[in-house]
Amino acid sequence: GGHGRIDMKQRGWSADGVLDAVEDIDNAGEFLDGVADARRPLLKNFGILGPVTGSQDTAGRVDIEVTGPKIASPVIELRSSNQGVATVPMTVTSSQGTAIFVVKTASVTKPTDVTITAQVGTSSKSATLQVLPPKLSVLGCDLPANVIPQKPLTCTAWLDGLAAEAITVNLTSSRAAAIVPPNVTIRRGEHKQTFQVNAEPIAQSASVQLSATYAGVTKSTPVTVLPVALESLTISQATALGGEQPKITVKLTAPPPQGGLVVHFSAQVTPPQTGSVNHLMSIYPGVMVMSQQQDVPVFTFPVPAPISVTITGSTNFVTAGDTKQVKLEIEPAMLKSISINPDHFSNVSLGGQQATVTLQLTGWGPDHGAVDLQYGGDTQITGPSPVIFGYKEQKKDFPVTVSPCSVQQTCKVFIKARYLGVEKQTSATVTK
Repeated sequence: GGHGRIDMKQRGWSADGVLDAVEDIDNAGEFLDGVADARRPLLKNFGILGPVTGSQDTAGRVDIEVTGPKIASPVIELRSSNQGVATVPMTVTSSQGTAIFVVKTASVTKPTDVTITAQVGTSSKSATLQVLPPKLSVLGCDLPANVIPQKPLTCTAWLDGLAAEAITVNLTSSRAAAIVPPNVTIRRGEHKQTFQVNAEPIAQSASVQLSATYAGVTKSTPVTVLPVALESLTISQATALGGEQPKITVKLTAPPPQGGLVVHFSAQVTPPQTGSVNHLMSIYPGVMVMSQQQDVPVFTFPVPAPISVTITGSTNFVTAGDTKQVKLEIEPAMLKSISINPDHFSNVSLGGQQATVTLQLTGWGPDHGAVDLQYGGDTQITGPSPVIFGYKEQKKDFPVTVSPCSVQQTCKVFIKARYLGVEKQTSATVTK
């Protein structure tokens, strides 16, 4: 017929040959389809690490299997049934048959299941990820975890994820010595909240267990309530004469506990003295301090020479910060004055005339305090030397005898007294 007609006989083809050729083509197509099927990747394993607390990331893994020659790395499609709760990348590419990907989660208020699906070609697999609401993970305090009445301790309640809504964590203390608020609120979008622990004044150190509870989970942490301690000791005067009563002011770190706090006192003399320090000064060995600041008297006694005393105050606790000291110098009484009465004599008889001399010290005299006396003048004056002060005596009277003035119309007599390096003098006139 036309130009498109092929003369099969001219080509050397028979009808049977044509049929055979068509069959060969069909077989070749089936072979190529088989080769394509052999190279198609298949999902072998698929999994998501979970459950996971909302707002935390987790990981997924896809294992694929490719038979036959590898042309390119297969691209795996990923889908999440709830992108608002669990987000996955749209695709991942496998490397050596494995793909690792990140699943980002959002905070939830209740356990929520999300289905994650992986697909490559016509092969797909799914896995379920459970996203959990946050739970209480840690209750911790600043270190060192010690609390005193005048300085609260900061503690923190932590969740293991972000709160999807404001949540309330209940707080308790195992002892009344440590005071915590009844609860603390962790705001939406946050994972922690701090709170303050306050201390009641106590006389002894106490270990306290703080606890936080939320959604059936309780976390605890230990803290130590330190006792009320000595903050300072001060003395009203650094130097005192024997017999004076300076005051030591005790200041505590906080108001004392109910019933008061006992402060113990001791004294040490420098240089060391033989015998008890009690003959030099006295302070109550134990004082019940009832307020944050309180005065304690110190009783000093006459001393023959300057004495340095170190007074130590402490409570029942062996801590360096709980022992305080003050120093007190106890000075001996010095000679204040000497006087004679009367200080004028006339018409004195041959036997002489008596007068009274008075010695005055600045404070209490020590036991057997001897005042040396020297007599002199234009006529004779006699009296004792030395004059001995008794214990705690501050004034001493003794008699002297004044002789008549025989040569001159007017005579003068004097008495010099010396005690602990101090010299005083008095005089009188004698007329015919």
